[in-house]
Amino acid sequence: HLYGHVAGAARAFNISPLYWKKYRKGQMTTRQAYSAIARLFNDEWWTHQLKGQRMRWHEALLIAVGEVNKDRSPYASKHAIRDVRARRQANLEFLKSCDLENKETGERIDLISKVMGSISNPEIRRMELMNTIAGIERYAAAEGDVGMFITLTAPSKY
Repeated sequence: HLYGHVAGAARAFNISPLYWKKYRKGQMTTRQAYSAIARLFNDEWWTHQLKGQRMRWHEALLIAVGEVNKDRSPYASKHAIRDVRARRQANLEFLKSCDLENKETGERIDLISKVMGSISNPEIRRMELMNTIAGIERYAAAEGDVGMFITLTAPSKY
């Protein structure tokens, strides 16, 4: 009952607490209840959830007043796009400021160099995708099938 009471406060802000659907179906275990309640009493969790909700509400308001449409900004508001770019830049700066250290050898390397050499790098991710596509095409040809890749796009409403 404690979970339902506290989770109700989160639902008042249109936030779905952990295991909310299981609670509503009567399928929540005691362990899940403890875990969910701990999260509901965590200041950092609330800060993260409320900031996310604030961003969603702000974007919904900008859509409602016509800031997001085919003539102005077709997919997201200029404010949302600026926020995403700022977050990416902040993350990049953080990665540049960090090092990885091998405690046994004392060897240190920049974290950013490892990240940029992994599939976290969009260029490498694209190459990995192309390699996967080529492999699927080769496998399909060997099996006498045709490899087909389809992109489904829903029509946009402006």
